[in-house]
Amino acid sequence: MLAGHEPHKVKLWEAGSGCRRLWDMSVVFDGEGHMYLGPGWEHFARAHDLKLGHFLVFRYDGDTLFTVNMFDNTMCRMYYKHDDDASNGSNSRDDEEQSGDDEEQSGDDEEQSGDDEEQSREEEEQSGEVSLF
Repeated sequence: MLAGHEPHKVKLWEAGSGCRRLWDMSVVFDGEGHMYLGPGWEHFARAHDLKLGHFLVFRYDGDTLFTVNMFDNTMCRMYYKHDDDASNGSNSRDDEEQSGDDEEQSGDDEEQSGDDEEQSREEEEQSGEVSLF
């Protein structure tokens, strides 16, 4: 139960992200105080490339809102490039209007980070890890 209630839907928000998108989830309670995420979870898990061994911490913020922190199998916090992508439902239009100087300075770092993420994904695939879905 959440504050004495058993809501049918909750919202997830990715902690620390610039993304303002809230992910709608259906929930089911088993009568023993356990809550399970239902429809909406699979889409969230795929969008965040969650895999077996990843660790998620949920914090209930009230009013059916949860903040979720995601960690990979090395317990490093996971960050996502889509945080600044307006196509994911984010309203981060202000971020896109930053000065060109900021983008030029961070451009090299982002390319390197993207290469590291791609290499990490390839290593995971080669290691035979199984996806949750």
